[in-house]
Order: sequence, then structure tokens, then C-alpha cells
Amino acid sequence: MRKLMLIAATISTFAVGAAQAHYIPVAAGKTELASGITNTTVAGQNYSQTFSLDGKSYSDITFTLYAKGDYGVDVTENIAFSLDKLLLGTWSSAKAPYSQENSPEYDYTLYGVVSLTEAQWATIAADNLMTVTWKNSASVMAYNANTTLEGGQDFVSFSVQGTLKPAQTQPQPGTAVPEPGTLALFGLGLAGLGLLSRRRK
Repeated sequence: MRKLMLIAATISTFAVGAAQAHYIPVAAGKTELASGITNTTVAGQNYSQTFSLDGKSYSDITFTLYAKGDYGVDVTENIAFSLDKLLLGTWSSAKAPYSQENSPEYDYTLYGVVSLTEAQWATIAADNLMTVTWKNSASVMAYNANTTLEGGQDFVSFSVQGTLKPAQTQPQPGTAVPEPGTLALFGLGLAGLGLLSRRRK
């Protein structure tokens, strides 16, 4: 329910103006692992960047994407995006989870959140590097902020976020952890005391 409310609030931001939609807020309790904002200035634009990870363990990994541009009613006008070589989605105005029409049948803002499985994230994070890639199809034209008919500057914005797993409890310095041999000797000593007390009775 909280995630749906966040999505609704985020989409309502578009009504105020596309420029404000560039920034993707970090969800409560999460850490941002990678992010990027790029104005699209050429047809069929693409992007790829490798990010270093911090080596910590994360769960509930999400990839959030905004893309504003020429994602018209033709499904060949789309954006494909991936983490490393894992394709997370190929969205058009008809296929994105959420789509706002800026100019009828012409310019759209696409939005959605993709969740990764633990196994997918383990594969991506294994080398402590993560490559984010997105690519507009060749038929996606680019329009700048001065073109009011298309609703302003086209852009692509993304954020990869995760929840830090709690650290495993480590023994405090100076706290003795009994070894198996020590425990066995202690057990034998107790058994011997038990036998002695029986004989005295």
C-alpha cells in the first residue's frame, strides 16, 4: 500500500512539470547504489555506466526508471534498460507500468519500478561492479526544452536502491567461545562427579 501511495505521489509530480521529475527520491530505509539523469539530445540515444558497489549485503533491490520523450503509440518507439546483461524491461507508452501523455499520441513520460530477485542481485553484485545500460530505439526522436509542443526537455532518469542487511552478530572481544574439546572434558567431569556422589550414598 505504501509503495502504491509513493507511485501515485510521484506520478502527480508530472502535472507540475517534467523538470521536477528528474530527481528520484531514495525510499525510506533504503540506500541508493547508483543513479543517473541524462537529457536526450539525439535520436536513438543510449547510455552505459559502470558503478562500484561497496561490498555490503543488500536485499529488496529495485530499479526505478523515468523516461520522457518520443514514446508514441507505435510500440517500436521504446526504451530498453538492463543491469549488467540482465534485461529488466523494454517499455513503450503502451507497455510501461505507468505512462503519462504529454502530447496526444506523440510525447509520453514513462515510469516504473522493477524488483530484482535475491539470485539476480547476487549474480550482479558478485564482482562489486554494476553496469547500468539504457537505449532508446532508433525511432525515438529527441526534443529540447525550448520545444513547448513536446512538453519540454526529454530525459532519462534512473535509481538503483537496496535495503542494507543487518550485520551478523560477532563475538565481543575478550568473550571466550568454548571449543568442542573443552565442552567434552567439562561433560566428563560432571559425569565423574555424579558417579562419586552415587558411591558415597
